This record gives sequence, C-alpha cells and structure tokens, in this order.
Amino acid sequence: MSDDTLRQVSAKSETHQPHSGFKNGACWTTTYLDCGIYQELSAPASGTYAFSIYAGADRAGGLAGVNVDGSTANMVQIDPTDFGDYRRYTMTFTAAAGSTIRVWMYSPAAPGYVVIDDASLTIGSGVRYVTSGRWTNGIPPVIPPLASFTLSGEGFAVSGRAEWGAVEPLQVCGGGCAPGSTVRLNSMFPNGEPDPLAHVAPGAATVDGVVYNRVEFGGLVSMSGASMQVPTPDAADQLLRLSSPFTFSGTLRGVVNAHDPTDAFRLPLVGHGTATLTLRSEPDPQSGRLRLRYWGLTYEFE
Repeated sequence: MSDDTLRQVSAKSETHQPHSGFKNGACWTTTYLDCGIYQELSAPASGTYAFSIYAGADRAGGLAGVNVDGSTANMVQIDPTDFGDYRRYTMTFTAAAGSTIRVWMYSPAAPGYVVIDDASLTIGSGVRYVTSGRWTNGIPPVIPPLASFTLSGEGFAVSGRAEWGAVEPLQVCGGGCAPGSTVRLNSMFPNGEPDPLAHVAPGAATVDGVVYNRVEFGGLVSMSGASMQVPTPDAADQLLRLSSPFTFSGTLRGVVNAHDPTDAFRLPLVGHGTATLTLRSEPDPQSGRLRLRYWGLTYEFE
C-alpha cells in the first residue's frame, strides 16, 4: 500500500524495471518530497521471522524495515545501484502471536527513486543467533579486503576468511577522507556461487555436532552499523576509532566437494554487537592537510 498518510508522494506499481516478472513497486519523485510503501498483517504465531526484499535506488537515503506493534524491529539502508540492478536485503526479527507486523520501504525527500520487488515474509525456520565471535575486515593495501571471522552460537561454530566483500568505510576512506565527512559502518559478504576450488572463502565449521574440516563459505551476510562523522586528528600517524552498535543478518552456506559442489549446511544467522572503525591520520599529498585513511573495521558480537 502507498503510505499516503505519512508521505508526500504516492507510491506505485510499474513495469519500468522489475527484478523478476512484469512489475515492481516504486517511489519516484522529481521534487524534494518523500514517499513510502507498506503492508501490515497479524503475526500468526510467536517466533523468529525473516523479511526479504530485492531493492535498488539511484541515490542514498532509501530505507526498508519492519515494525512490530509500532516499534522498529529491524531496518536496512538501501544502497544506490545502477538502473535495474537490485540487491537482496534480509531482516530477521521476533514477534508474538497476534502482534501487528508492518513491513515498509521509504524513499527520501530528494529527486530520484527507490524500487522494490520479490518481497517475502516468512516464519524463520532454523534461524541461529550468533552469541559470540568477531568479524574483522583488514587494512589496505589488501585489495579486495581480506576478512577473517569466527562466529558461534547454539549448535554451530564457524571460522574462516573471505577475500572479497563490500566494505563501505574502505570505499569511502580507502584513499583518505576529510575530517567532518560521513561514513557508515556497513559491510557485506556476498558469494552467491561458492566454488571449493577457488579458495576465496575457505574455513571450517561444526554444525549440530558434525565437523567440517574444509568448507568454502558462500551465501550473503550483511553487517549494518550507524553513520558516523569522521573526526579531526591532532597530528599525523594517529589511529582514531569510531564505534557504533551493529546488526548482522543473512545466510551463510558451507560448500564441500570440489568436483561436485554440494551444500553441507545453510545457516540463517542473526546477531548484534559493537562495530569499531579504525582510521589513520596522514598528510594529503596534494594539499598537505591531514586526512583519515581506512585502517580496519571490526565487528564484535555480544
């Protein structure tokens, strides 16, 4: 439904850039007015739910999320992409039987669009909570970013590395960013077609008592932190740290057998903790002014 009560521009269904099928939902505006789409239903049972959408946008500021009985249960920022290029976003949350679940998408008051398609809301089957661990994205000149991770919870423990991913602070501050600029403590590990011969995300796992000494990790998991303002350093060669809460969600796959790749397990995961971004101050070679360079991003689970 178009959120005409709270928003200034009506949402619509269109055939302009569907992700699949023939239509997609859209909020378009050529002026500085906002727009929203939502749907409400009553939770049929108590438990963990998963809300998944494919979304795209042509500028920053788009959001998607879930409210339970009027309070925000989970939310993600929709990243700008090329026309017709959708990304999948999955949010997990809990709700009691009879609670009002409201899933929604928001487009900010600026010219442009946010589009959505292929939305689903399901009672999460087998969702696991990460109760301890760490996910660390390394520092330049490691390109693509080399990440290491150790995650554990009831019935599972995984550890490995990932040689690619989307690390927003690296994209913003990899070459140096100015004091006062804004950076989000977000990152993502996408490996839709894990190949045990590629060794781009190797590791080991124990899931429900079964030990896997060698697996190739795949799937899509995302870590979403807050937007932070880059501080002003006092001198060169300082390490400055920014911290914020973060949420973690997605599905981590473990693939075995190089000649016949097979899923050994699929772990729908959710978690939270503290994200810490480390920046190093250095002189800009052009202006001589101090800038902040990406020096690592760590997520500590609680």
